[in-house]
Amino acid sequence: MRTVSQSYLKSLLKYVADKGLAPSDLPATAEKGRISLLEQDKVWKYLNDYAEPLFGFEFGCRLSAADLGVFGHLLMSAATLDEALTFLRDYYPIVGDGGIISIESTQADCIINYQPLYKDARALRIEAVMACLMSLGHKLTSATFSIKSLSLDYQPESSVLESFVNLGDCDIQVNQKQIQLVIPKAMMHQAFEYADSSVVDSLLPSVIEQFSQLEHVPVAQKAAHLINLEPTMTRAQLAQKMGLSERSCCRYLKTSGTSFAILKQEVCLRQSEQMISNNLPIERIAEVLGYSDASAFIKAFKGWTGITPGQFKRRTVSSRNA
Repeated sequence: MRTVSQSYLKSLLKYVADKGLAPSDLPATAEKGRISLLEQDKVWKYLNDYAEPLFGFEFGCRLSAADLGVFGHLLMSAATLDEALTFLRDYYPIVGDGGIISIESTQADCIINYQPLYKDARALRIEAVMACLMSLGHKLTSATFSIKSLSLDYQPESSVLESFVNLGDCDIQVNQKQIQLVIPKAMMHQAFEYADSSVVDSLLPSVIEQFSQLEHVPVAQKAAHLINLEPTMTRAQLAQKMGLSERSCCRYLKTSGTSFAILKQEVCLRQSEQMISNNLPIERIAEVLGYSDASAFIKAFKGWTGITPGQFKRRTVSSRNA
């Protein structure tokens, strides 16, 4: 059963009430537990019929990190945008698993892909998600957040389109094949206003526990999560932790369009970039990621990125000072 968090639903219902709307069949909220996506669908169906076209966009802009519960506090406490996006990619289902978020990286950009799994009030809900991501970026980086482009796979209302243009000050593309938010890679090391590593350390165990209890987590995402926790993990160890045979594990990952090798490379690249940016010695990075020595790690890093760790560090410093 797909679910959403209590904190997200409460924020939605509060905004519904603030707008003077009154669905007849409101889902019950509680202090603990999660709400079925089917229950939340009832609210969105009502909103699709009676709310103004800008409801989804405005609701997304209104959401704060605190409205997303412990996951939101984790995002808010991240050191940089890069770390926050790592948390987003790894743990977003804690807020709700009605859609799939994936993040890919090019030489110039970071691309957030969003694939909704719902049908009711689709446009309103997509607009809420994308507006929330864009708005939180501005709030958490003290308004220094910049966006390159937003792509939607439908034609939004003109008022919604204009609002996204004003919020993002970026190129908006409609009727595209995918829903994407593109952020310049130079933004990845943008510091967060409320960064606090001690808070991150205290919240992560709770976030990981909540994530592990979710039912509908894609196999590839669950595998990436486990590898991220233990980057030296072998294929056999991953299969064991997922309760699968090694062969079945490989088959499931292949069906998801990935593999153990790809996931491990993505994790090692992301963690190595973070450790290099944090000035960890190359020897220590090699040890953490399971390489025999610094030379082996440097060779692997250059194979992934086309540059050495030293060159990457110099580029990072340059982008921070730009």
